Amino acid sequence: MANRALDGAERKGWEARDRGDPRHACPYNDYRKDCGRLTFSRAFRNAWLHGWEDRDRELALAPAATGNGDPRP
Repeated sequence: MANRALDGAERKGWEARDRGDPRHACPYNDYRKDCGRLTFSRAFRNAWLHGWEDRDRELALAPAATGNGDPRP
């Protein structure tokens, strides 16, 4: 991403997935203006979820460790 703040939100989502936090644990709420229009909070929420989902996908594709230090099954 080109925005450092959004990069941080994405990194936090990645770290949350590493900790085992569920997807619904996203700390960024989707606030709306009184007129119903979106605010910038949607971008932070999407960035966090993107980081969480990217890490989840990587973990799903990673080979299972055997427990003896050998990453091969």
